[in-house]
Amino acid sequence: MRLPNAVYQTVASHAALFDDVKQAQQAAQILQAQLQAQSPRLTDIARQLHGKADSNYKQLQRFLHKVDLKAEFVIGDVTEIARPHARKTDLWQFMATQLELGASP
Repeated sequence: MRLPNAVYQTVASHAALFDDVKQAQQAAQILQAQLQAQSPRLTDIARQLHGKADSNYKQLQRFLHKVDLKAEFVIGDVTEIARPHARKTDLWQFMATQLELGASP
């Protein structure tokens, strides 16, 4: 099976997480589909994979059931987002009142 360049690079970076090269290839394809879908939902990922969405969804379910990751990890974005309206929320007013009274949050 010939893999696209981006998927091949992803396979190389994920090979350490999986016991089997085939699983690493499947994981790379799923990850690329997830990035294209911009969603963690299996149905959205299945639509981005090549082939029929229904069979891709079943393939995702089987893959997630049989893989055993060697490490647990969380992918997150630490970018700070400006929230000028945050001081106007009820929660902020409650927390400000509590802090003024000397209560710990």
